[in-house]
Amino acid sequence: MILVSDLTFSYPGTEKTILKNLSFTACPSEILTVLGANGTGKSTLFKCILGFLTHYAGKIEQRAFSC
Repeated sequence: MILVSDLTFSYPGTEKTILKNLSFTACPSEILTVLGANGTGKSTLFKCILGFLTHYAGKIEQRAFSC
């Protein structure tokens, strides 16, 4: 299970907030879809979840148990 709580992210040197107060839970048995126009933060979200981007506010937890 992945828990995302109040995730906020801005790239260094920019004033634009890419992700702002994003929260959701994704369970192993669920199918999650992320939709949005170009430049809305879809890839940034996954980079934060995977640990490629680490300077964010909020919390991302990966837990071994199911929902």
